[in-house]
Amino acid sequence: MENIYRRSGNTWITVYTRYTAPTASVNPTTVLGSYFGSMPPPNITTLPATASASGGTGNFTYEWQYVSGSTLFFATAPYNATSAFQINTPPPGTTTAVYRCRINDGVTTVYTPNVTVRAEFTQSGGGPIDP
Repeated sequence: MENIYRRSGNTWITVYTRYTAPTASVNPTTVLGSYFGSMPPPNITTLPATASASGGTGNFTYEWQYVSGSTLFFATAPYNATSAFQINTPPPGTTTAVYRCRINDGVTTVYTPNVTVRAEFTQSGGGPIDP
């Protein structure tokens, strides 16, 4: 159904607007956090990813959702359009997970493409320093 209008005096008024389901996107699709040191860091936080939507009613809610990979990560702002991801006491090496953002406009739910979340902890040699 298309938009419906009615005349009020010399002016046309919209009485019905056709609903268009929202579309979702995310940028970037890979986020990284890294740490280099002899001791494990208390946490590593990645750069943020931003979900966006267009169409729909325009009144969007956001929820970052775990999809797969390491369950050690969590979204730092799980109900915002923009969120970084954090891992507490990461193991040495690379840890990876996949998230997506659920976007709802009160009528329809859509999902962003997946975001790869990666934390890299490189452990240095450590030990005493010879004078």
